[in-house]
Amino acid sequence: MTVGFWVIAFVILLIVGNLMAAKPKIHEVRLGEFRLLARKKGLNPKLIATPEWLKNNQKLIQNQKTSMITQYTLVNDNWRNPLMHFIFDGQIWHNLDDVDFFVRISPPDNLSPYFVGMLIKANSISLYWHDESYLQKFSVRENISTTMEHDLTALSDYLSQILSVDA
Repeated sequence: MTVGFWVIAFVILLIVGNLMAAKPKIHEVRLGEFRLLARKKGLNPKLIATPEWLKNNQKLIQNQKTSMITQYTLVNDNWRNPLMHFIFDGQIWHNLDDVDFFVRISPPDNLSPYFVGMLIKANSISLYWHDESYLQKFSVRENISTTMEHDLTALSDYLSQILSVDA
């Protein structure tokens, strides 16, 4: 075997390695599909820097891998609400402001372990949660498109019911 053979083999392996590295991982593809489906359901997902008022939440600190968190926002121009911040402890929402408002309905059981906080503004409600951790609970080979659609519908319904129950 000549040096030319080893050079050609090395170049081929280098090219194949780069192509394999450029291919997105299955969980990244699934997360993109999940967020795209959320947009179709009327939710506006954004990956943002963790807000200051959420940084002391123990649940967030335990699950946090980065300084970023996902925010899913539902907007309704008919809502008129004061600014309110909530932290979720795994069972109930705790209001951080001096506004007389309580979340009276329970979150969906399969989604609530990933909830961290909630922000209610004049015409929107934003949920801060770990959507990536939620998707990691499914196996790679599992077809979860129906489950994703069902859970996003439940999430959208839950967020809209929070404000309609107290109205």
